[in-house]
Amino acid sequence: MTAGVVVDPRLPSPSDEELLRRMQSDDTEALGTLYARHGVKAHGIARAVCRDTGLAQEVVQEAFISIWRSRATYSPVRGEVGAWTMRIVHNRAIEVARRDAAIANRRDDVAALASRADGVDVSGDAERREGATSLRVALRKLPVAQSEAIELAFYGGLSHGEIASRLSLPPGTVKGRIRLGLNRLQRDCGDLRPS
Repeated sequence: MTAGVVVDPRLPSPSDEELLRRMQSDDTEALGTLYARHGVKAHGIARAVCRDTGLAQEVVQEAFISIWRSRATYSPVRGEVGAWTMRIVHNRAIEVARRDAAIANRRDDVAALASRADGVDVSGDAERREGATSLRVALRKLPVAQSEAIELAFYGGLSHGEIASRLSLPPGTVKGRIRLGLNRLQRDCGDLRPS
């Protein structure tokens, strides 16, 4: 029983497709029913992707707002309503997880720069800049595949596995590209170890 409406328990509950048709007629209660039916699974998907309960709650809320806003564009060709709903939740979770990771990486970069600034060696700074310029020139001479892997590893701070995932390559291929590129850089630039 809700807001004076008597619900007959003998009546079958509406299908997801019926709920979506009602949502397309601006029935907000239908959205609430859809959420009640799929909310637990949506939270599970969001938590699995984001690995954070607070972010998962944010994802699910934003996903169901998106479902409401895109209700008019739903087509059965996109699959069943439940699967469409979970796809929206999953895609939103990936977006939020990537955004959160990018923010964390920027914070880490700022912290690393700040800690480096505390111990600046002015006398060796010009020499390091010259070496960095030589290294950048040498990186540009490498094949794109090698320079991209090296930049993601050393400037992006990514592991071989993370690079492989980002570039959709096997980890062995990433390791090989980095090794070949570093060998060529060492040949072209000399000793790459920090002094």
